[in-house]
Amino acid sequence: MEVLQLSNSLKFRVLVGIMLLQLAMPMVPIASASGRAAADFSVDSVTFSSGYSVTDSSGDHKVGVGNHTLRIVVSNLGSASGVPTVTVVHTDSGMTQTQVGPQLVLEELFPTTSAEPLLVSWDGAALGAGQKITVTVSAASDANSANDEKIISFDVQNLQLGNALSDSIPEPDSSHDNKILLLPQMYTWNATALNEGTTTVSAKLSVTLTDAAGLKTPISIESGSINLAPGNLFNPAVAENLTLDFDASNNVNLFESNWNMVAEVVFEGSGGTDRDVTSSGPVTFSKYIATLVSPSPRVAEGGDSIIVTWMLNNHGLGDTFSVSLTDTNAADWFQPGVHGVDIDIAENASSTISVTLDIPDPCNAPCSPLNTLTLQLTSNNATTPYSIQTDALVYIGESYSVTVTPPASQDVIPGQPLSLSYDITNTGTTPAAFDISTGLTKTSLNWVVELSASKTDVIAPSESATIIVTITPAPLSNPLLSSERNTASDTVNVWLQAVPSEGGTPVMDATVVLTVKQIISFDPGAVHTDLVLDGASILSENASNGNDTILKLDVGVLHNLGSAVTGAIDVSLTVSSHNFSALSSGGAAEDVRWTTSFDQSTIAAIDIGSSVTRYLLIDMPSDELPMAGTHTFAITASPGSGSTTNYNTAEFVSVTENITVTIPPIQDGAIIADGLLTAAIGDSTEFPLLFANTGNDVESYRFSIEGAIPNGWNASIDTGLVTNPQVVSNLTPSMSDHPITGSQHTTNVTLNITTDPQSPANTTQDIQVRVEDFLTGDLIEIKTLNIFVGELIQAEVSPTNQTVQLSSGSIAQTTVFVNNTGNVATTYTLSLDESEARGVNFEIVGNSQILVAPGYSSQVQIQMDTDGSASADDIHLATLRVDAVGMDTLLADITADIDESYVFTISAPVSVEVIPGVNETINVSITNLGNLEVKASMSAKIVGNWSSSWAWDEITIPIQGTIDNAITVEVPDLNTGASLSDGAVHKLTIYLYNSNNSEYLTEQAINLVVAPLFTVNVTNWDDEKFFHRDWQQPFTPTIVNTGNRDVIADITWEIIDSGGITQSTDWDFVQSSPLSSIVLTQGKPVILPFGVINTASFPVLSTNAELRVILTPRDTEVTGSAVLTSTLQMSRLFNYEDYILSPNIDNEELTIEIPWSRIPTVSPSNEAYEIAFCGAERLIDISNQGLNAQDYAWGFSFEGGGNTSLDLPDAPNCDSGNISLSKILLDEKVAYATNHIDFGLDVPDFPNIYPGDGWNLTFRLYHPDEHNGYSVYTEATFHVVLDNYADPGLSTLIFSKEDVTEGDEFQVSTTLSNYGTAIAIGVSVNLLCDGLSVEAPVFNQTILQPGQQVSLSWDVKASNLNWWTQEQNIQCHAELTSAMMVGNEGDNDKASTVVDTVDSWSPGVTISFLAVIITIVASLVFIRLIGQDEKYRLAAVYCGVIAFGFGFHLINFTWWGPLIAIGAAGWVWFMAWRSTKEFQMVHEDYQRARRGDSTLYSDHKDVIRDTQKQLGIILTLPIIGFVAVVLGIPPAMTPDSSNFISIIGYVLLVILGVWLVVWRANRMYSNLYGRLTELEVKTGSLERDLGDPARLLTELATDGLDLSGILVSPTAAGNGDSDGDIYSDNLDNEMLDTLGDLTDDLPVEDDKGMIDLNDAVMLGGEMEASDYV
Repeated sequence: MEVLQLSNSLKFRVLVGIMLLQLAMPMVPIASASGRAAADFSVDSVTFSSGYSVTDSSGDHKVGVGNHTLRIVVSNLGSASGVPTVTVVHTDSGMTQTQVGPQLVLEELFPTTSAEPLLVSWDGAALGAGQKITVTVSAASDANSANDEKIISFDVQNLQLGNALSDSIPEPDSSHDNKILLLPQMYTWNATALNEGTTTVSAKLSVTLTDAAGLKTPISIESGSINLAPGNLFNPAVAENLTLDFDASNNVNLFESNWNMVAEVVFEGSGGTDRDVTSSGPVTFSKYIATLVSPSPRVAEGGDSIIVTWMLNNHGLGDTFSVSLTDTNAADWFQPGVHGVDIDIAENASSTISVTLDIPDPCNAPCSPLNTLTLQLTSNNATTPYSIQTDALVYIGESYSVTVTPPASQDVIPGQPLSLSYDITNTGTTPAAFDISTGLTKTSLNWVVELSASKTDVIAPSESATIIVTITPAPLSNPLLSSERNTASDTVNVWLQAVPSEGGTPVMDATVVLTVKQIISFDPGAVHTDLVLDGASILSENASNGNDTILKLDVGVLHNLGSAVTGAIDVSLTVSSHNFSALSSGGAAEDVRWTTSFDQSTIAAIDIGSSVTRYLLIDMPSDELPMAGTHTFAITASPGSGSTTNYNTAEFVSVTENITVTIPPIQDGAIIADGLLTAAIGDSTEFPLLFANTGNDVESYRFSIEGAIPNGWNASIDTGLVTNPQVVSNLTPSMSDHPITGSQHTTNVTLNITTDPQSPANTTQDIQVRVEDFLTGDLIEIKTLNIFVGELIQAEVSPTNQTVQLSSGSIAQTTVFVNNTGNVATTYTLSLDESEARGVNFEIVGNSQILVAPGYSSQVQIQMDTDGSASADDIHLATLRVDAVGMDTLLADITADIDESYVFTISAPVSVEVIPGVNETINVSITNLGNLEVKASMSAKIVGNWSSSWAWDEITIPIQGTIDNAITVEVPDLNTGASLSDGAVHKLTIYLYNSNNSEYLTEQAINLVVAPLFTVNVTNWDDEKFFHRDWQQPFTPTIVNTGNRDVIADITWEIIDSGGITQSTDWDFVQSSPLSSIVLTQGKPVILPFGVINTASFPVLSTNAELRVILTPRDTEVTGSAVLTSTLQMSRLFNYEDYILSPNIDNEELTIEIPWSRIPTVSPSNEAYEIAFCGAERLIDISNQGLNAQDYAWGFSFEGGGNTSLDLPDAPNCDSGNISLSKILLDEKVAYATNHIDFGLDVPDFPNIYPGDGWNLTFRLYHPDEHNGYSVYTEATFHVVLDNYADPGLSTLIFSKEDVTEGDEFQVSTTLSNYGTAIAIGVSVNLLCDGLSVEAPVFNQTILQPGQQVSLSWDVKASNLNWWTQEQNIQCHAELTSAMMVGNEGDNDKASTVVDTVDSWSPGVTISFLAVIITIVASLVFIRLIGQDEKYRLAAVYCGVIAFGFGFHLINFTWWGPLIAIGAAGWVWFMAWRSTKEFQMVHEDYQRARRGDSTLYSDHKDVIRDTQKQLGIILTLPIIGFVAVVLGIPPAMTPDSSNFISIIGYVLLVILGVWLVVWRANRMYSNLYGRLTELEVKTGSLERDLGDPARLLTELATDGLDLSGILVSPTAAGNGDSDGDIYSDNLDNEMLDTLGDLTDDLPVEDDKGMIDLNDAVMLGGEMEASDYV
């Protein structure tokens, strides 16, 4: 972590500034009490924050099945605090409501604040639509209940919905003939997928290419599949990216066909597979692809000359395009020069194509104001030619204008609508839409003007659209109102304005004149047109004569002719257009049930301009209730036949008024059931009940059992509704299907009654069924049903089946209970069936008949015994029969279980001797002495976990029978590590188990004693030895006794000839008398040296023999022996020792001598042999070490043979036919003599010496007459290795800096040296440090030459310390490793560890010391000034904390930091305690309020609460200053979680301590002053009583107290202190003690200042108790 470096003086000034800033903070005054207010709780939001939920495209919520968490936010919008309670209720699809979890009582919520979001678990959401969660908040006081509830509605649904949001897959290009063109390259395509459902789906991106001709195999490419988890309403799902790589670079097939491509995102889930196609279309793969970018649309005036430019981008190989231009104008505007030419473009290049257009002036027909110029380019080089084209648009003289064509002027009739049709014509040069407005030129009251549309669609130039204006003049009134302008011949102009939407000149027409016609209107004059019936009136009237309503009509003849109109006209009234609309459903024929009639349908001679009163009778249905809904009909007043008016020119106008009658819903219903219902006794009985909807609307009902039911009874209602069996849903009323008299309005519900079997016989019980409205809970009916109970003869026996343990020769007894479960007393007859007793005697003890009252039981005792002859294998059964009249026979089985006897013995030897590595079979016998035939399984366990197997794993043992078996023990070999020492005992335990239940039966132990065994391990033994004549070869075998006993082995020495029968005479032992015996101790290697010499005078090449050394233990108890064999063979050429070479620094060639001997095949003769160098296998693979093989090359040569020297190849091969290159002829030698060949080795030059380098060199010796084309030879391989080694090492580590402070950067160095004589390969040095961070800890040296030294240096940085520590130890050590360092000395592979310390950041001891002195002095000064102002107490706190902060840097001691931190916390807590004096003031004031005195504060609780809050906040700030001084600025600290957690925890602990101290002080003052008030009350009472002794004694006597012991004679009283004085003194002392206990360490202020209450108590008799208070 980077730390800003500041000087110590600057840091000190910054810290002092922080201290002064804190001292400047004033103490917040105690707040005054607030006025009265009210809380207003609101449910702000309800959503799902876990589980799967989503909002679909329609805005509906979908919720997944399973568990969810509701996130609820509640706020207090009021002006007072309160404690709200939140209730969550779930309503499922069947309208069943269930409370989710318990009610949640929140903490006190302050005004205008919101509570922390509530997380409520809702488990087990089940499938179903139309569900909801209702969250309600309530409180004792809530000013506004309108916002107390919030509902979230949803469907629980397994919604599988994936959506591909976006993708980078190419789309068909319109400029490329709607094709997709792809280059031969690698494409990476992406798609973004989102899960918008409620179930998990997987998504993958899939691209499928299909040959358009159907000849090629389709190609499919898919991305990896990812799982998309759904989100929830609070945390929506996160979109994921799908990536697909498509390589089109090397697939020849792609360029030979046309393809169709479909790209889609495939979603798979539990609901199946969904596909979201993102792109599809034809695809052409080509190396020639270009795109053409269109120019932006241009606007020009007539006479302009403009240039239009296209951009051509070539994405493929270089190409040539043919250019074609076309123009939509009759005469082409473009200048020649581009059209018809070819243009070239280079690979991956861009180019522009410019065309000049000349605009004619003026641009008249056939010149179009909109011109389209099309540029088409055709590729000439592509294998499949393709074209690209785009358009350029040119606009000429764009303008907006409009004309309005009005209709002709017309006459209008008051109250009658009139439609006017206007034509809107676009006279501009461009398509446009127009805004329409209309109105009247005069103010005309109650006229209605309506537009068919306020804006037209886009109208092409010269095209028109029609707008309809509907005008309805004001209807006539009596008298006429001039402002309504409906008097005959009144005129009104209509205006209509059209304005281009894109801007332009408005056009208005106001030429249409509307003239009011002369009319005489006939008005029904209905006083009320909307009638709403009352449900109670409907019920009462329907029960009598039906429902009738009378509508008052003021029938009038109105006109607009003026005041001089006279005459009278007949008026005819008619009713029409009856129509009914049901509130819910049904009522298709309801309107026919209604009738209407006028008291007078024709009214004669109504004077014009006047009205008469008439009535309309509305006769509603009387057979049944009118159905809930709306009934409408029309009343029309029209002129009759009689007329005396002289205004024949006026138009008669009939007026129709629509009357609406609203019938409210009436909820009613009835259970149709009479008479007794007979129920079965002790069983469930179903009673079908017919229920009818007797209301007038579709209704849902809830049924329940009302009132108490008898104990032991159960009653329930089943309506048949699966989701809610107590509800009848949507039952239609009886009149809904009028005139059909069916049963649609009825339904069957089932009453389930289960009676108590002991219910009294022949009695009746009332059951009440409650019917209520499902939605409102309003009571519909309580139906009382009479349930009849008859007689029941019934019983139970228990147990019905039991087994009794019975021992041979003993008596057992058991009990059977007969329980009368009927409802009458019954006599039962008892008997026993012993047909299956099989030797056991069963007997009923007592009478064979019993009488049992209902609800009671009786015991039946059954006794049984046996004489011992009964078998435990048999079943012994007796059946008790219980009979009664009118009841089926009851049976109870009693089985006597004869105790089983399992007795077995296993016969086996006590111990068995076993030989390691040899299996041992042991015979055993098993005998059954019990009374059961048993199928048994056998197992064995051997100490040491030896393996074993049985001849039979399971055996069946008859009673008193014996079965033989055998166990084979697999004794481990001695080399397995098992404990097989001589005489060791391994316990073999044989177990016998019952195969049926694995029950243990018996066991038998056998001791397995390990026998002595002799085995050896022989090393350094040659299976074959080669000889020249007279040669002797040494044998030095190392023999280790691997047996289990120390032995003395006798040795037998033999050399057997090749026939294997007789002793050989060609070889002999070097010693005349070899050892005859050898002592072999277990595990101790012993070398047995001896030699063998060839003694044959004229051996031939085939002379051989077998050497045998036989070791036999002398102790005959020991099993085993050892035989060492080796073949002794004559050979002309063989390797008898390895060559260890030491190259010198002068790089001289080395020579080795290869021995050989001329041994004849048959008889000696003179021959010249040949020797060939035939193989060289290097011990080290130089090429794998990353080295230059030339620098480490070897050379080979024969130094002499005959007179020849020969340089040899470094990779000879005598089988390749080039043997002459590596073969020399040797001089003739005497037979049997040992000769030597000098072989030269040119080793690599120093220092290129690789440790452990060397060769296995193979030579072949050829006899001149026997080699048969060099295919017969003697071959030998010689091992040559360099005696060199690599030894890299490190010197001591050195720090470049002595005094280290946290954050310092410096270096650590050492020296890497090779102390060996060969190179070291791949040397790596790793620096490991504690307390330091190493920038690059590993140093690599590829090759380290012998004697080479390399200086190493690492950049390191001192880590920051934990915030509470002053110093920390640091140490470093370096370690080296190497890929190849043969012969390395490990002692110098680690550099010595360097140990130092790193110090914490500090402003310096001097500055810290001065700061401590200054802040301590300041703190003491402020403490002395506390009496003047409480602010100085807080200043003292701040100074003290800063002093602790600087004291942190004074001493480097392990526990100094934590001690300082504890001291700072303690100082803050101590001063917090001393700062709580304000509580005393408030509680003293509160005590005065309790006494009725005047007080400083009106609401003491608010003052105490505010004081607690202010003290808690202010006194927690100083600890932050302490932390700042400790850490410095900027903070120097190890940036790990433990530091952050600990420092935050420390600060929070101090803050918590402050709050606890403040809280404790308040509680203490509250308790003290409360008890002082109680003491004051008691003291006042005591003073009052002592002031009136007569009244006190009277009360004590009344309470029965014997006063004789209290009242004493004057004489007695005069002899000393009176009892009253003693009592008073004791009381005073007791009060003083109590007051002292209450006032420990608490100050009390008197007139002279602060004194301690304890001091006041100690004044004793000098102060009255009341004075203390």
